[in-house]
Parts: sequence; structure tokens; C-alpha cells
Amino acid sequence: LAKAQHPVIITNWAGRSPGVMPALTALAERYAIPVVEYRSRYIAIPTHHPMMAGGNPDPFVKAADAILVLDTAVPWQPSKVRPSADCKVIHMAPDPLYTYVPVRGFPADLSLACASDLGLRMLHAAMAEPAKSNAARIAKRRDECAAHHARLEENWARKLAASRDSSPIAPAWISHCINKVRTPDAIIVKESPLQTQYLDVDRPCMVLNPGAASGLGHGMGAALGVKLARRDTLVIGTEGDGAYMYNVPVSAHYVAAEQQLPVLWIVFNNQRWQAVRGATLGLNPEGYAAATERAPLTYFTVEQHYDKLVEVSGGYGERVTEASQMLPALERAMKAVMVDKRQALLNVVCDVDTNAGGD
Repeated sequence: LAKAQHPVIITNWAGRSPGVMPALTALAERYAIPVVEYRSRYIAIPTHHPMMAGGNPDPFVKAADAILVLDTAVPWQPSKVRPSADCKVIHMAPDPLYTYVPVRGFPADLSLACASDLGLRMLHAAMAEPAKSNAARIAKRRDECAAHHARLEENWARKLAASRDSSPIAPAWISHCINKVRTPDAIIVKESPLQTQYLDVDRPCMVLNPGAASGLGHGMGAALGVKLARRDTLVIGTEGDGAYMYNVPVSAHYVAAEQQLPVLWIVFNNQRWQAVRGATLGLNPEGYAAATERAPLTYFTVEQHYDKLVEVSGGYGERVTEASQMLPALERAMKAVMVDKRQALLNVVCDVDTNAGGD
């Protein structure tokens, strides 16, 4: 890594350890190594840091001569991209062999079993001496990484500006508005099309997405658990409408009321199971599902008033259909949660963004 010309760090789960963000940020910053948050479950580097390289690993994997896979079971999609034959691949994680995954075939020249934050700190110190001979390349790479991140920021800003008046409401605008009203220490649980590039994440464990494959339906329980542990902290649970159904929401809202856990719920209502459709198209891009605009069993043809479900348990509910309504509705919901101390749910009728990643 110290002598590599085109190193990259790919992470997914690593941010679950609070010590990872400061350790990873310091390492990436000192040695100018881009960090790709691929399908990130826990954000591991501040969203607006110049070494944050977005969510698409493909161009970095293709060019890399050294890859640090940090606590990530699936660091890239082999059907799309593979490292070159001479690229060194290092896996660092508490379980770098991912023994809980039945079948896994990613290359590893070195597997390091350790706590991710401890391993990063030791790696940082160990790279200091050998990196001296690569100082000119590191300086050049620092400028390249900063320029890449600046292009990402420009693309995100352009997309956000185009979404301000969109109808249905764009997920980018919803994400931006959530960022505007949240408290600095708020914790967001993500089981939704929330776009984290529009969140100012600069501290560990601010955004949690603890579910993985076949995990839809975990989000509301996770948010209630966070609120139970952090009663004085604003907890925002974001759900896709399909995921919301899997959570058994009537039970979740009852528990929130009975245990006095005022969570702010945001339902991204795009009238479909987009996660199911997206996964299907990813595996079979030329199959039957890709050939039809409305694949069976993925669309909801009956309008669902999710905002009414929270009212059954004494919460505040509101349906939002226009982008101009988003911030005022969030402010009313925040009052219900922060002042009235009761849960609130916004049922936001939104569009589908097929290019939602941070790249």
C-alpha cells in the first residue's frame, strides 16, 4: 500500500466500530488513498472528505495495483469488474475469511484478522517509513483524489438543483431536507432510498444500515433499539414503502408508543418493491423482468395511507406529495417528536432514482 501507485480502500461494514472513522480518515488523508463506500452499511469516512471517492468501486478496482478490502464481504461485482492479475488484495476485518458466507470467491493475497480500527492505526504507523520513497506520487494522488471528489460534489449539486421542484418528489430532495432539519447528533437508520451523499456525516455511527441480503424488515426494530439506548437523541427511521410493510408496522408503532420512544419515521413511498426489482435486474439484466415496465409482484396498485397507521398508536402522521411541502412537513413532524414527545411518520410519495449511488 505504501509503495502502490493506484491503491484504493473499499469498505462496507467497517464504520460499525466508532474508532474506524477517525482512523480511516487519518490513514486515507496522510497517504492519499481514495475510499469507496460500496453499498455502505455504516459510513466510515466523512461524506464531504476529499478522500471519499463515492460508491462505485469499478474504475478503482480496474486501475488498482493494491486494494485494501476493509470489513467488506462483497467489495465489487465480479460480473462487472475484476482486479488485474498483478494487483495485491488485502482483506482486513474481524473475520477476513467471512466464514458466515457459504460461498465466496474473492482473491486475497493477505488476510488480516483484527479489529478494523486497531488494524488501521497499526497500518498507518507501519506505512510511514516505506511511503517516504513514494512521496511525489502520494502528493500527485492527493490532488487527483481531491479533483475526483470535487466532480462528485458538482454532480450531486446539479442533481439536487434539478430535484427541487420535481413531481413525484425526488429521493435526493427528501435526503437533503432531512439533513436540513436533523439535530447535529441525530442517528439515522436507513432501510430506504435515502441518499447519504446529501447528509453532512462527520462523526461515527450517524447513519446505520445494519441489514444485508434478505434483511428487509429490520429497520423499524433497529430504530427502536437505537432510541431505547439513546433516549435523549433524535432517531430518524427511514423506510422504503415495501420495507415498511415487512416491518409489521402496527406492532412497531405500538412498541414505540408503549415504551415512549418518539422516533421520526420517513416512508419513501414509490409504490413498489424497488429493492426486489433492482436485485432482479442486477442478476438478469436481459430477462423477462427487464423487458416489462411493470414486473408482476413488485408494484402496489392500491394507494396506501401509511400515515394513518401511526395514528392508531397516537402518533402524528402526514402525507407529503409536493417537493415544496417537504421541509414544512418535516418541521411539523420534528415538533411532534421533539416537543410533544410522540412518534411521527411522513408518508412521502416519491419517484424512483435508478442512479442513487454516491458516484
